Amino acid sequence: MPMWLQKIIAQVVLLAVGFVPVWIILFVIEMAQPEGFWQTMAILGAWAFLLGGVQLVLCIVMIVFSFAVWDSERIF
Repeated sequence: MPMWLQKIIAQVVLLAVGFVPVWIILFVIEMAQPEGFWQTMAILGAWAFLLGGVQLVLCIVMIVFSFAVWDSERIF
């Protein structure tokens, strides 16, 4: 497998892992089906409180690993 393809696959995996909290909130919103502004705001507020920090840390880690993947001669 060519190195450029390995790097693209690694980047796609990093993106999928980095956005896990977004997948969780989309799933929760779909399952809960809030009916109004305040219900939606309550779900988004809970997400920001519980998963917002995790999302921020995962994005920073994703950026660091992305630089490591694209700057290196080999994949870890």
